[in-house]
Amino acid sequence: MTDVPVAAPTRRGRVLSPMQRPLWASQRRHPESPLQNMALVSRFEPGIEARRLADAFTLVVEASDVLRTTVVDERGTPVVHLLRTPVVTPVVDLAEADLDAWTRARARRPIDLAACSYDSVVLQHESGAVSWYLALHHAVTDATSSALVFDATAEAYVSGLAPDIASYYDWAASLGAAVRPRADQAAAHWRDRRRASGVGRLYERVRTPVPEAERRRLEVPAELRALADSRLSGDYAMVSPDLAWTTLLVTLASLLLHRIARVDEFAIGLPVHNRTDATTRSLIGPVMEVYPVDVSVAPDDTFRSLQRRVARSIMATLRRTAASGRGWSSSANIGPSPTGSTPAPPTPLICSGCR
Repeated sequence: MTDVPVAAPTRRGRVLSPMQRPLWASQRRHPESPLQNMALVSRFEPGIEARRLADAFTLVVEASDVLRTTVVDERGTPVVHLLRTPVVTPVVDLAEADLDAWTRARARRPIDLAACSYDSVVLQHESGAVSWYLALHHAVTDATSSALVFDATAEAYVSGLAPDIASYYDWAASLGAAVRPRADQAAAHWRDRRRASGVGRLYERVRTPVPEAERRRLEVPAELRALADSRLSGDYAMVSPDLAWTTLLVTLASLLLHRIARVDEFAIGLPVHNRTDATTRSLIGPVMEVYPVDVSVAPDDTFRSLQRRVARSIMATLRRTAASGRGWSSSANIGPSPTGSTPAPPTPLICSGCR
């Protein structure tokens, strides 16, 4: 397959958002790695028009500034350009039996942010079914954003019109002024924070990580799930069910790391989706950030005492997430209120889809 020509970029002068900078820096450090590819393949039964689907995605890209992002490295400084014309999604014939091998090979190709931030191909199969391969660079999307891209494409497919999509870069430009006091406090905290010791040689280093993962479903017996729900609404309650489950899973992960890696102090990354208002909940573009949760395991810890310490650490981390301009109140309870009811939280920050 020949590569599709890339349209000439235009409109320079935009800057990367705080969410985009570490993702760009990671890609710059490992230019041959496809780890930043967020690749998905969707299969549609016969009836979907391949060319119409490809054109619908083009309409979405035209309406979304962040999907037209290209980033040029000028002496170590990222300069953002927006493509004047989206790269057209090709329609290709492919045998269904070859789909898995094709997508695995395609996902291993790193996306060149200097040329285009996505790789989109519509595949026609001999049965009349259609598959859509879409890889978005992580610098232009997160999990929620990718779902929004599919929603917008479905809307454009039905209507034939470009959907109304808010500007990601206008939102990012207004972010600094809106959250300046809280952002300054958060920056000071993370700058002065003592670095965690890590988990030693638990993880094997690989030269070129690949963007593939296998999801393994773990069936939880109904009686065990009922017991967990009961405890999470009682002794282990937090300010929201999502937060209670997240705290439980982080506690379990902490115990596992402590026993396997034989470390007493370490940090676990916590994805925070930052989508706390109507604008961010419908915004295509990367909004999620990963923050460290510091964990320490004491020799005399019980599961309950460790869970409470993890809960306090998670709340301390959430209070210092500045992107939304809201954060969490320092008075947020960890556990039930004296009346036995759980206080209503602001819109949960935890990325429930990333657990």
